[in-house]
Amino acid sequence: MLDLDHFKKVNDRFGHLGGDIVLQEFARFLCRKTRTGDTVVRFGGEEFIVLLTKTTARDALRVIERLRNDLSAHLIQTDEQQISCTSSGGIVGINDPSKPLEYWLEMADQALYAAKQQGGNCITVAKPVDERC
Repeated sequence: MLDLDHFKKVNDRFGHLGGDIVLQEFARFLCRKTRTGDTVVRFGGEEFIVLLTKTTARDALRVIERLRNDLSAHLIQTDEQQISCTSSGGIVGINDPSKPLEYWLEMADQALYAAKQQGGNCITVAKPVDERC
């Protein structure tokens, strides 16, 4: 799960149309930077899910870190100017397909929240339920 950092500031400064341009470009950016067979979906607001198929959590971390770094160097052109954005992410390895999708989404969301709590512009990996405090 990836989320644009401080997106409210983008909307406040450039309006909702400028924010929409940023969201559209972020989606195109993610689609360009992922493999055929991976899935990118907007989950809500400025959150996106990147489903990396046939990928371990360790490899997913490398991929998502690369996306995060590439995004911070990428300039998004609006009608008014170029905007740089950063993102935060939460990674979860789906290792038990018997659990419902909502379980995995909640784990990814908690990992994303942890990344935001660290100040943003970072990625965290969800801990299995039995490893949480």
